[in-house]
Amino acid sequence: MWTVTDESASAETGTREYLEPLVSLTRDLDLKRPTGNLEEVERVVAKDLLGWQAKYGVDAIAGLHTLCDVPRSEEYQGKVLEMYHRVPDYVSSAVREKAWSFAGFQTTSSIPQVDGKKKGVFARDRKPKGSELIALIHLIDTIPAMARLPYPDVKGTPLNISKILAHSPATVNHWAKIAGAHFKDLELSSKNRELVILLSTAKFRSTYEWTHHSTASAKEGVTDAQREVIAQAGKQKGYFSGQGKLESLAEVFTPREKLVLLFIEAVIDGPDVADDLWAKVKTEFSDREVVEMITLQGFYYTFSRLTTVLDVELEPFAKPSKL
Repeated sequence: MWTVTDESASAETGTREYLEPLVSLTRDLDLKRPTGNLEEVERVVAKDLLGWQAKYGVDAIAGLHTLCDVPRSEEYQGKVLEMYHRVPDYVSSAVREKAWSFAGFQTTSSIPQVDGKKKGVFARDRKPKGSELIALIHLIDTIPAMARLPYPDVKGTPLNISKILAHSPATVNHWAKIAGAHFKDLELSSKNRELVILLSTAKFRSTYEWTHHSTASAKEGVTDAQREVIAQAGKQKGYFSGQGKLESLAEVFTPREKLVLLFIEAVIDGPDVADDLWAKVKTEFSDREVVEMITLQGFYYTFSRLTTVLDVELEPFAKPSKL
């Protein structure tokens, strides 16, 4: 249903005569749009929208500046907008926000409306107020990154990495099956699996994969202290093989976990693995586990590069983990 006015003062004399041609024209332009009982429409809309949709703003007189953010000053308007901006930044369920309004506009003057509405971040003549810069900076900060390739239309709500893979219909289902096998069919323990993935994604600098597996790894027993060490390892070649490094981490990782990290680091830094390290790995892990570790880091090399090269952005529900 169209709405052709806002706060139209419909009870005042002459309003009907003034608006009737506009309403008639609107109906003629779109004969299929329904009209009906406005009271019922208002009841339904209020029920659906009340409590989760709102606009925000505060009046400010263009050119009025004060030292202490006095109401109606540009400084006060800026502070109020900054306060409101914190809410959608903090509440992950907020999908958009609306500052009311773009520019001031004329209304009848009253005590709460000095010379009309002045909530706009621009003045009536479209000249910016101080709040315009605050709103612009906030807008730039909140514009979501866009992947370099568009996401194909796919069924359901898969992760963005899965959507990107759909550009390759010949292989996407194979990748999905391998990913599923990593979580259901490996001989490698689930915690060691996550250690391999975390180190791989840290080395390959994929914030996307690191973020998702920060959450997954916590469920498998990887601690915050362990993730912090692995994040540091991602920034330096040969981190775990450094002089005395593993000895200093004796209280953070078990001997078996340290061997996993040392081996995967050597595989990534490659192309070869030293004989003495290989001998230790063969003593501690089965042939199957060795192959699983190597192919696991290879799998996440592919996924990491898809995310970094194609700028795959995190889903709205995923809070970025520092890498």
